[in-house]
Amino acid sequence: MDFWGVPNLEELHLRGCSSLVEIPSSSIQLCRKLTKIIVSGCVNLCGFPSDLCLTSLEEVNLHGCLTITELPQLPSTVESLSIYRSGIKQVTAASIGHLTRLEQELFVGEISEGMLSKMGSLNC
Repeated sequence: MDFWGVPNLEELHLRGCSSLVEIPSSSIQLCRKLTKIIVSGCVNLCGFPSDLCLTSLEEVNLHGCLTITELPQLPSTVESLSIYRSGIKQVTAASIGHLTRLEQELFVGEISEGMLSKMGSLNC
């Protein structure tokens, strides 16, 4: 997957891409206007960029991506985060505590002790 030719991309929807194994960080970082990433049913996706330096990103949805085991480092601009049916088993304050604009989240999995109090301080 290569994003070199679409620097003005605003939304990325990847659904049912069973042969997709990774999203290369080197080319997705070029999409500076990207506001939404929706990845659904990409059952073999295991290489999600660990550090998304996308300063316009507002929404991230990871659904049915069973081989993604860690939440990537998200920019503080993210307002909506939805994770379910994924390999991510735990969400910690370290992984989302810096998301001060987060208004909506859905996690299906384990939430670490102490995270509930942190979530209470978010605008949720």
